[in-house]
Amino acid sequence: TAGADHRTREGSNMSGIKGFQSEGQRQYASWAGCVTWIEGDGISTADAIAAAGLDWSVEMTPVYAPAPDAPGDSAERLQVIPNRYALRRTDTGAYFVTGVTGQYQPVQNADAFNFGDDILGGQDAPWVSGGSIREGAVVYMQARLGADIRIGGMESERIDPLLTISNAHDGTGSFIVNMTPVRVVCENTFRMARGDMQRAWRMQHRTTLQAKATEAREALQLAFTYYAKLAETGEALLAKTLDAKAQQRFLRQLIPYDLKADLDKDRSARNRAEAQAAVAGILASKEDLQKVNGTAWGMYQAVADYSDHHRGDGRDTDVASAAENRFYRIVFAEGKREGGLKDRALELLLK
Repeated sequence: TAGADHRTREGSNMSGIKGFQSEGQRQYASWAGCVTWIEGDGISTADAIAAAGLDWSVEMTPVYAPAPDAPGDSAERLQVIPNRYALRRTDTGAYFVTGVTGQYQPVQNADAFNFGDDILGGQDAPWVSGGSIREGAVVYMQARLGADIRIGGMESERIDPLLTISNAHDGTGSFIVNMTPVRVVCENTFRMARGDMQRAWRMQHRTTLQAKATEAREALQLAFTYYAKLAETGEALLAKTLDAKAQQRFLRQLIPYDLKADLDKDRSARNRAEAQAAVAGILASKEDLQKVNGTAWGMYQAVADYSDHHRGDGRDTDVASAAENRFYRIVFAEGKREGGLKDRALELLLK
């Protein structure tokens, strides 16, 4: 693998998303300039961690509160709250979360991504991206698992088989190893989380990575199994035809609303009608979908494109920019709202 002389550069338009990029490689612009894939040997884990700006650690510190009935607010009158700790970044002193208990086990960045090496066989993993959002509250690295997948053997249906390792330092999530397949030409991500397609392995912050080593290594086999099933599912969707009437029926099932509703007065119905029209418009107009228009695969890609790139829920919050929130939703979020549309679409299309 390449050493410390491997050229990297900071993304210039990441809107709060910080990470490394390798020069001269393809980049997903819709991921806010965060990710570039490395087609060669990649870079070492230590170099990747440093280049991603993740060469720092966190520590647990006591939490204080005013002592009962103590007058004034001087530090001498504060007392330690039993079994409550704050999680602090050691290099900047920034606090991520307060109030975790003594059972909480922080996962250090170096441990998290060296663990990725262990999962992938004890050598430097083929890292292709890495970084953080929310000022380091959520950190991640991505590795490529083998060759691209081509549904139907078509270059336009090329899939990047990525493995994402992420960790939340702010109490909002677990340590997660999950599959992140991306259709390269349009940068859509897939969920494809069926009962026989486990997409992620998680570890709560109540144990150590070392204690989960054997179990986590099974995640690699999980990943290969997932991508094999994804390829099979993609081929099945490509082989299934959907004419105009079937497409309309599908959209009405996917995003239902009362067809008798007054769209000028019923906002919910109007939003759903607009969402149906948006998906249909993407399928009909996007150049990269015309070869697969008329198939269940093409329809799934139109839904994924709408979910990833056109939903109007990206906004600034008090903890993150709109770009960060969107990136988090696309790559990490697993909740019903985040993945429900894609999951439902897959369920309907496979019937």
